[in-house]
Amino acid sequence: MKLFLLLSFSALMLLEAYKFTDETDKKSLLEFKAQVSEGRRSVLSSWNNSSPLCNWTGVTCGRKHKRVTGLDIGGLQLGGVISPSIGNLSFLISLNLENNSFGGTIPQEVGNLFRLQHLFMGFNYLEGTIPAGLYNCSRLLTIDLFSNFIGQNVGSEVGSLTELVVLDLGLNKLNGKLPTSLGNLTSLRELGLGDNNIEGGIPDDMARLAQMKWFLWEPEAYFW
Repeated sequence: MKLFLLLSFSALMLLEAYKFTDETDKKSLLEFKAQVSEGRRSVLSSWNNSSPLCNWTGVTCGRKHKRVTGLDIGGLQLGGVISPSIGNLSFLISLNLENNSFGGTIPQEVGNLFRLQHLFMGFNYLEGTIPAGLYNCSRLLTIDLFSNFIGQNVGSEVGSLTELVVLDLGLNKLNGKLPTSLGNLTSLRELGLGDNNIEGGIPDDMARLAQMKWFLWEPEAYFW
C-alpha cells in the first residue's frame, strides 16, 4: 500500500512538473508574440491559451515531454524585437527567425538555450553585438546571422563552439581582427565573413580547419 501511494505521488508530481514546464514554454512564446509588431501579429493567431501549444504555428514539440524543441517562423514578415523570454525555452534545439524584419539586439538570454544546435537569424535588421552568452551554447552546429547590422568584433570565445559546422556572419558591420581561436573550430565546413569591416588578415591558426569546404572572405570566396 505504501509503495502504491509512493508511486502515485511520484506520478502526480511528474505530471505537475510537465504541466509547469509546458506552461513555461507557452508563457515564453506569448511574451515573444507580444513583442512582435502589431501589424503582423495576426500571423501568430494560433498562439493563444485556447490552442494546444504543439499546434501553434512554427512550433515543434518533443514526442515524450511535449516541450518546445523547434521554433520555425522564418519568412513570415514579422517585425518588432526578439523578446528575452526566448531564453526560457530550455528544450529548444532549432530556432529559425530568418528573413523577417526583427530589429533591436539579440538578447543575452539566448545563451540559456544549452540544447540549441541550429540558430538562424539572417536577413533581419538586428544590431548591437554578438551576445557573449551565445558562446555558452556549446552544442551549436549552425549560426547564421547573415545580412544584419551586427557590429564590433568577433569575440575570442567563439573558439569554444567546437561543434560548429556552419558559421555565417557575412554582410554585417563587424570590425577588428579575427580571433586566432577560430582555429579551434575543427568541425567547421562553411565560414562566411564577407562584406564586413574586418581588419588584418586570416589567422594562421585557421590552417587547422581541415574540414572546411567554403570560406567567404572579402572580397574573395575560397573553396576547398
